[in-house]
Amino acid sequence: MVDSGEANVGGKPNPANGAAPKLVAFDPATGRPVHLIVLRQGITRFSYVDDLRFHNNTLILTDAGDPGLILVDLRDGQQRRILAHQPCVTDERPMRAEGQILMTGNREARIHADQLEVSPDGETLYFQPSSGPMSKIATADLENKTLTDAQLNARVTPFYDTPTTGGTAIDGDGNLYVSDVDHLRILKITPAGQGSTFIADPRLVWGDALWITNKGALWIPAIQLNRTATFQHDGVSRVKLPVSIYAIDAHLKPSRHY
Repeated sequence: MVDSGEANVGGKPNPANGAAPKLVAFDPATGRPVHLIVLRQGITRFSYVDDLRFHNNTLILTDAGDPGLILVDLRDGQQRRILAHQPCVTDERPMRAEGQILMTGNREARIHADQLEVSPDGETLYFQPSSGPMSKIATADLENKTLTDAQLNARVTPFYDTPTTGGTAIDGDGNLYVSDVDHLRILKITPAGQGSTFIADPRLVWGDALWITNKGALWIPAIQLNRTATFQHDGVSRVKLPVSIYAIDAHLKPSRHY
């Protein structure tokens, strides 16, 4: 699990003596924490560590506050910050949800590197800022410590012009499921980059943290993030309770990473 520590997105610098972001591994049988990784080497004063995926001995994390990716080598604990402030990780366009531009106070909201998925064969990382678009890079390049950041960035390629996205999932055939929070739907994007509407429903308000179960169901938490007080002009929440998780028995093929 990601504990973002004493951080915020787009606000004041994180306090130097504040709680650092960390990763905590839990034993699901006992519920007890069994492993802790404190993130200090790969972060900045503006970091908001948001999400993670695994590839072999590498943890790949997104920094939504100060655009970049963070790599953690589980063998020696080394942490590397890569692609800092490159366009592929930087939110450079307005975010839209339910037909409105997402605002924080009197300025447009920015959520940088956010969603990421590793292909079932482990060879490709897909990633994006929350506003899109989605890019891809070979995991072998990510883990090649001899490449400079400029060389690494040159190996990033565009994949799909995704809309403002809350969450993603990937199935065992390599199809990506991407929430379109503006049009309240889930897109299905094939490994060849062909997109279509998987499901659209007015209840899917800010689909986030999608998940495919081992029985092939797609779970969609509809967290209504855009309706929270942070993104309202008057600071008043417009979330409509209850906040729900929806499940679609879609008979999808689970990824080997599960």
